Amino acid sequence: MIAPNRAPAIDNFASDKMTVATKKAKAVATAVFDDGEPTGGELTYEWSVLSGDAATASFGDATARETTFTATTVGTYVLQLAVSDGERTSCSAPLTVEVVAAGTIVVIK
Repeated sequence: MIAPNRAPAIDNFASDKMTVATKKAKAVATAVFDDGEPTGGELTYEWSVLSGDAATASFGDATARETTFTATTVGTYVLQLAVSDGERTSCSAPLTVEVVAAGTIVVIK
């Protein structure tokens, strides 16, 4: 019997929110698990901005599992990672990033 290919599994982010200053790179990554099917296939990654001013946001490498996120405009951004094994694709839970003006002090309770 041939085992069916299952879509890659993406572990949720440690937190669904983070804060970063404008023009400062912030590391983003998540754990990904795959069943190894299809044989010989490699996982591909694609980070995207679901909401927020995507024109002022960038990723260090939008096709890497671990990358950085930078925004030049203050606001709320929602990011997501899509992972494909060549046959099936999964998407991470959304990650909300609050971008604040550089020099702003953030107090977390």
